[in-house]
Amino acid sequence: MSASNVAFNIPALLDDYTSWLRESSTVERIGEWNKITLPLPDCSGDDLVFYVRIDRGNSVAFTDDGYIFATLEHKGISIAEKRLERVRCLVRSYGVNITNNGEVTLDTEDSYANALNRYVQALLSFNSMNLDVI
Repeated sequence: MSASNVAFNIPALLDDYTSWLRESSTVERIGEWNKITLPLPDCSGDDLVFYVRIDRGNSVAFTDDGYIFATLEHKGISIAEKRLERVRCLVRSYGVNITNNGEVTLDTEDSYANALNRYVQALLSFNSMNLDVI
């Protein structure tokens, strides 16, 4: 395929990816929260699941409801204080926080798409971490 054909098809490739992501994702209303399931592997290899709430004033809140840290604990990976601080530093680069009870959260008035992207990237960063060395 020539370079001009590749460049010409890139918008179609992005459209196809966007369509696939939309069709493969689910949203389920649970009280005031929306459960989002994306076809991206989490730290257990399952689909990525998290919860989103849009508050008055259009601020957006994201949480994993403690899932990632519970999963790590279930796998026998303990997060000591020094290790936890390194993990917090990593997710802060996305504007994300880890609460004292182990929830990975993001509260923002930023654009929804930008906040969603940053939150998903933070959750996926747990997949790429070698928790034995952090």
